[in-house]
Amino acid sequence: MRKSNVRVQIEYDVEMHLDRAIELINRTNQLNFTKIRLPDDLQAARAELAGLLALNTTDAALIRVCDDFGDYGFVGLYLTERLHNVRKIKHFCFSCRILNMYIEHWTYAHLGHPPMQIAGSVLSDVMQRPVRVDWIEPTTAQEMCTAKADPMLRFDHIIARGGCDLASLMHYFALHTDDLTEEFNQPLNGQMFRRDHSSFLMPALETPLNEKQHAAAALLGYADSDFTSQLSVIPQGRTLCFLSFWADADIPEYRHNETDLSLPYWLVGAQNHDLIAKTELREAVAETDVQRQRLGILTRDFTHQGLLSDVEMTRRYTRILDHISQDAQVVIVLAPERGPLHFANPDRPPHPHHQRLNVNLRSVARGRKNIILLDPADFIEGAEDMIDLNHFKRPVYHRMYQSVIERLSAEYVGESDV
Repeated sequence: MRKSNVRVQIEYDVEMHLDRAIELINRTNQLNFTKIRLPDDLQAARAELAGLLALNTTDAALIRVCDDFGDYGFVGLYLTERLHNVRKIKHFCFSCRILNMYIEHWTYAHLGHPPMQIAGSVLSDVMQRPVRVDWIEPTTAQEMCTAKADPMLRFDHIIARGGCDLASLMHYFALHTDDLTEEFNQPLNGQMFRRDHSSFLMPALETPLNEKQHAAAALLGYADSDFTSQLSVIPQGRTLCFLSFWADADIPEYRHNETDLSLPYWLVGAQNHDLIAKTELREAVAETDVQRQRLGILTRDFTHQGLLSDVEMTRRYTRILDHISQDAQVVIVLAPERGPLHFANPDRPPHPHHQRLNVNLRSVARGRKNIILLDPADFIEGAEDMIDLNHFKRPVYHRMYQSVIERLSAEYVGESDV
C-alpha cells in the first residue's frame, strides 16, 4: 500500500454532491457500519439529508480516494452529530471498491474514534481491531491526482478553548494536526460549564486559587480541574491557538463574600440577569434539586458583581495574548453582533454586549502580527445561514475554516517543513 501513493480528499461540501451521498448511504452494505437509511424516494431523501447537513451540530464529509492506479471517486461518507460538543456517528459507509485499502480505518481514526452503533455484519472492524494507517496522505482536490501531492499545512499542536463555535470549526482543523486539544463548554456536575468565560482561564495563567477559594468554587459545582488549561504551558513547535470568549459578554460574575473569589454562574434562561436579586428567575431556571441548592448558596454566600468591565476585559485579554508566544498563531472568534432579525430590519441595533466584547478584543489585538480576528459576520450571507444569534448553519463554519487556512498558508509560504 505504501508504494501505491494513496491520497485522500475530505470533501466537506456534501451538499454539492448530495445524490452521491444518498447513494452511499442507501446502497452500500458490506462497509456500511450503521445501516441507517434515507427514504427510497429521492426527493424525500434529499430533503432529509439536506436538513441534517444544515445543522451546526452536524459534521459530515465525503471521502475521495486516488492512488497511482487511478481515481476511485467519492467512495465513502461520514456524518456525525454532536450533543454538548460530544460527537457520535450516525452514518459511516464506504464502497467495496476500496476494500482492504483501510480507508475506513484511517477515517475513523481521523474522527477521533467516536462512539458508533454498528448494525449487522461488516467486512471491517474499525473499533475492536483497528489498523494504524500511515500510508495515506490527505490532500486537496487540486492536488488529488497529481503524481506527488504537496503536503497540507500542518501544525504540531492545535489548542482550542471556547464554546460550540470552536467545536464546529475543529471538525475541519483536525485534519491539520495529530495533537488537537479541545477545551469546550460541556455539561458538568449538573450544569453547563462555560469554558468560554475567561474567569476559568485566568487562574491557570496568573495566581492559582487557594484552598479556601477552591472550596468556595465547589459550592457552585466547580472542580479544581475547571481552572486548568493546556494554554498555561504553550508547547514547543508550530502551534495554532483558537480562543472564544463569548460568555464574557453575557454572563455576570458573583463574588464570594469570604474569599473574594469572583466566578460566573449561569443556568439556561438566566441570560445576563442578577440571579441573586430575582427570586422568580431563580425559580424559573432551576430544573433540579442540585441547581436549586446552588442557587440558595449563591444567594447566601455571594454578591452580584455584574458583567466584566471594559478595563477588566482589556486586562485579561492582554494577559492572555502576552502569555502566548508570538511564534504561535492565534485565532480569536469575535462574537456575532447581528442575528436573523437584523436581516429583516437592518436598522435594528447590534447586540450591545457582543459589540462591547468585540471592541475590547479588537483593541487588544491591534498591532499583534500573530493574531487573526475571525468575524462570523464576514461569512454569513443571509438570514438562511443563521439558526439564532449564536449558532450558524454548517456551511458558515466551513467558510470560516477556508479563510483561516488561506491566510495561514500565505503566512507559511516558503518554510521548508510545510
